Amino acid sequence: MEFPAVGTVAFVIAWTAFFTTQFNLKGNIALLCAFGVSLLFALAPLASAAFPAVAPVLDVVLNTILLAVSAAGGYDLIVKVVSKLK
Repeated sequence: MEFPAVGTVAFVIAWTAFFTTQFNLKGNIALLCAFGVSLLFALAPLASAAFPAVAPVLDVVLNTILLAVSAAGGYDLIVKVVSKLK
């Protein structure tokens, strides 16, 4: 699995928004969680190369995490921005 390079910063921002809203995390703790998820995706190619039999399952699991957390985090970010604009 290849982590999408174009949206990397956007994904980390969405993940941070997700963690701050859904788990009520603040500041550096939310950034640490976003870092952990990013690290998981960065290490995925190494795990896939080391365990080729597990690679398809790992790809599905990480893509599901990517879509779910990014969608929820993007929604949370938009809700926060809109509420501050009002």
